[in-house]
Amino acid sequence: IRQFSRLRVASEVAFLQLRPKVDYMLTFDVYNDGNAMDRFNVGVENYGDLNDEGFQLSIPLVSVEIESMAPAEKIYVQMRTPKNQGWTDKYFSLMFKATSEYSVRTEGIPNYQIQTMTIYIRGVYLPGFELVGTMMITTLAAAAIAGRFRDDDDDDSVEPRELDARLF
Repeated sequence: IRQFSRLRVASEVAFLQLRPKVDYMLTFDVYNDGNAMDRFNVGVENYGDLNDEGFQLSIPLVSVEIESMAPAEKIYVQMRTPKNQGWTDKYFSLMFKATSEYSVRTEGIPNYQIQTMTIYIRGVYLPGFELVGTMMITTLAAAAIAGRFRDDDDDDSVEPRELDARLF
């Protein structure tokens, strides 16, 4: 029986929701389903695009040897989300790729798997921004109520005065 390459890639989570400028450790599992030991080169396929968007990515291990049908080898990707996200929420895709080195050397066609992970980064919301709107509405309501009680006839009578029921 001749050696052949086969692999699987999996991740514990397929969707992440994070804030700007947060460090996070991504975990991917690489399985060797071939019939002999194989070395797998690992990396982030769209590293350049994510780097341009402000992500900082680091992979401590660029290749790993895995015995045939052995338990998965965990590959870690250190990630820091962009610090200048802006006002809007944004979605990104990280594409983790593992390639069989044996397939590149002897089979002529690279055998690889890509695991895509969606990363949702919340936009920056200024604390207290909602407070400004609330204060403006409260001030407007207070001015309207104060206008209802304005004393137009300047008499110094102590008798109670009847107020109308309209708000404005």
